[in-house]
Order: sequence, then C-alpha cells, then structure tokens
Amino acid sequence: MSHPSRALVIGGGSIGQRHCEVLRHMGVSTALVSRHLAMGGAETGVYFSLAAAWAAERFDYVVVAVPTAAHGEVLRTLREELGYRGLCLCEKPLVAAPCAAVWLTHPGTRVGYVLRFHPVVRRARELLRGKRIRTLNFHVGQYLPDWRPGRDYRQCYSARRADGGGVLRDLSHELDLLLHLGGPWQAVTALIGDRGELEIDSEASAELLVQMASGASGQCHLDYLARRVRRDFQIEYDGGSLRGDLIAGVLWHNDREEHFTWERNDLFVAMHRELLDGTGPLTGCTASEAMMVVGLIDSAETAARERRWCLRAELEEKECI
Repeated sequence: MSHPSRALVIGGGSIGQRHCEVLRHMGVSTALVSRHLAMGGAETGVYFSLAAAWAAERFDYVVVAVPTAAHGEVLRTLREELGYRGLCLCEKPLVAAPCAAVWLTHPGTRVGYVLRFHPVVRRARELLRGKRIRTLNFHVGQYLPDWRPGRDYRQCYSARRADGGGVLRDLSHELDLLLHLGGPWQAVTALIGDRGELEIDSEASAELLVQMASGASGQCHLDYLARRVRRDFQIEYDGGSLRGDLIAGVLWHNDREEHFTWERNDLFVAMHRELLDGTGPLTGCTASEAMMVVGLIDSAETAARERRWCLRAELEEKECI
C-alpha cells in the first residue's frame, strides 16, 4: 500500500472520527478538522477550520465527512479555491441534489458507499457476473433513536432535512447497491412516509419501485422505524436466486448457504486501501456512479410528490447527472 504523507479528515462527527481511527490504524498520518474538538483543545492535529488546516500543512489525501448538505461547498472549496487535485473520499451521498458541477466528478474522488466491500455483497456480485437479473429487492430498517445511544436523536443530522437527513440520503447504501448489482436505473416511482412518532422533519420511510435499464425490476424499502434492525436483499436471475443478510453475514445461493465474518472497520480499511493503492479491479463508488444515486433520490422525491413515474432521461436532458 502506498501511504499518503499526510491525510486530512474534514468533520469531527462519529463517521469522521471513525475514518481517523481507521487511517491511523493503517499507519496513515492523519489530521482532523473539527470545530468542536479544536475548541476542546484536548487533541493535537485538530484544526478549527479547513482554512486553518490548509494554511498550516499540505495534504495528499482528504476525507470529507461533514453533513451531506455541506459536501458540495467543501468539495468546491477544495478543488476551486484551494486547488487540491489529490485523492479524495467523500462520505455518501456525494451531494444533496443533482448538479452539473465538473469538480464533483473529479477522477480522484470516491464516495463512501462502504457496503460494496461487505463480503456478502462481494460474493453476490461475483455470482451474478454474466447473469440476466430479473428482480432485485433491498430492505433496510433501524429505529432512529437506537442509532447513537446517549445522544438525542432529534439533534442529529439524520433528523434534519436541511442537513441532508432522511432515509433516502442517510440510508442510500441500498440505492447504491441496487445500481452496483443491477446496473443503471431507467425510471422510478415512490411513496415517502411521514415522521410519525419520531418528531423529526426528515422522511422516516420510503418505498421505491425502479425500472432498470436492463429490463429488470427493483424495489427498495428504507426506514427509521424498525425496532429490530434489518439489512438484507433478494435477487432473482435466470438460473437461480440469491438472498443476503448483511447483519448476520449469510448468503443463500439456491440451496447453498455461505457464512462470512468481518468487523465493521474492515470495510473501511478495504475502501481506503483500494483508493490509496490505485491497483486491481475497482469496487469503490466513483463520483459519476454516486451522481447516479443522487439522481435516483431526487427523482424518487419528485415521483412521490407528483404521483408519477420519473425517467432518468429527464435529468440527463437538464444535464444534472
């Protein structure tokens, strides 16, 4: 692995701190931008702002882990104002809404859809290679108040639409996996649920029905409501069936059952290593692929609001993706 001389993680929330932990464990010298932690003054290598970090040091690997609504501005600042042209990993989703900004799709950018590196997903992709897929069904649900014990979930970005919260963006791993395993989408319609008892202003559930460009049909269920966490998929193809449980680490292929073991940080290590090594077959999500997910989210919201099917061609005509 070719280590960068210095990495910078922008964002001191739970995901930013996880990236710091993983990179340092990998032997990568890493600094952090976090206004909250910098004010505490308890840790060295922590900067109050991106400008302060850039004035003090030079970095050749950057991780963007601020709330979704701020991704676009941070990426624009890095590319246009600071002239950064190095490797960049941006947390998912890439941006909150479709746009045609050239700096978003820089070839050195990857997006943090870490479930692509889950051993169940990797094995499923291997088994599906060359197969004609007929249906794909993804389901994810977890009760939002259980996500971050000890914190008021209503104060987290997940609960605030303005920060990029809501299941469509927060749980967009499943939308990325739909495209990663099933190929490009062509049309979508959706139902978006209200907040119910959660007292949040972002959407708490969503159901998407997606027509894939291949002719296959896809379904995605996303929710903040399930008291028992669930993350699984079912795929039917000519000649067989796949059912994967990402929490249990089990993949059923027709009448065969495979079990996998992993630690959560293993997925982050694999994601960083692939980008830093720059060799071998690509698993990680490119910026262009991530924009396809952003377009699917935006179109699903339009479809739910206007009660119709939305076509990917509508976005392409606007040069949004």
